[in-house]
Amino acid sequence: MMDIELTHIDIMWQPEPIRFTLLGLLCTPTTKRLLLQDCCLPTWSSYVLVPGLTTLELVNPCIETDYIFSLPPSQARPRHVIVEGNDIGDVVDWLVASGELLQEVSSICIRHFTSDYDSGDRLVHATTLKNPKVIEVGLLCSD
Repeated sequence: MMDIELTHIDIMWQPEPIRFTLLGLLCTPTTKRLLLQDCCLPTWSSYVLVPGLTTLELVNPCIETDYIFSLPPSQARPRHVIVEGNDIGDVVDWLVASGELLQEVSSICIRHFTSDYDSGDRLVHATTLKNPKVIEVGLLCSD
């Protein structure tokens, strides 16, 4: 079992060998926990997430919306999803649109600024359709 933590990486703007290595890391079959902090991901990156992933943490995420094209739904079914940060609207859209990604979520934690209330509400609504056991929502201070 493996935990992966990536910080301050914009996957699409990496040189090709590094980009392929990072994407290969995201789809490592033994990955159980994935933390992406201050990372920018292409919209299609949910497709490479592995089925065995149990925890997905997105802290101050960025979704590169310039690269939109149709792919099969994600095979990942994390049980725990954590989304935290400023301007989470794009990542909420990404999670909701990623096919079955939220299908087996049993706990979700959202920490956002008041300006992202609608995004947090949309994610809670999309997840509650799947009956999670734990929902934690917190507001972040700008200080």
